[in-house]
Amino acid sequence: MWVENLNSILDDNRKMNLPNGETIKMSDGMCLLLETDSLVNVTPATISRCGLVFLSRTEINKSKQVFNQYLLRLPPNLSESIKDIENQTNYLMPEALDVFNNEKKRGNLLLSGIDEHWLVQNYVKLLDSFFQGYWIEFIRGQLQNSDEPSQ
Repeated sequence: MWVENLNSILDDNRKMNLPNGETIKMSDGMCLLLETDSLVNVTPATISRCGLVFLSRTEINKSKQVFNQYLLRLPPNLSESIKDIENQTNYLMPEALDVFNNEKKRGNLLLSGIDEHWLVQNYVKLLDSFFQGYWIEFIRGQLQNSDEPSQ
């Protein structure tokens, strides 16, 4: 809904009207880039003022790529376990995705917007909850190292 407030900046006068009544004019060299996961509540007036590029997340990020990026962001104090985490996921995830896809084909999913990408993202969030202690330990170590005087 907030994007509707940008209609005045998207039309020819390129002015943004703030809630306090103040107006800000965009210069000729300025442009806006908006990213959203849904256009459900956007009016045709707003859409007609924008150039749209649709990128399907399944074409951009494969589920395995999402998980591989997650592995790269794990705290360094987990480095010895990363291969085990990856091996366990490579063993479990194909089975989980098969069950998911079979249930989806049968129409047994409670939410229609769920896809493999969502499933992997939530798996990563679940793993994050298990590894929270490692992050805390890592950050504490970083803070202790920064407090020590350098020699």
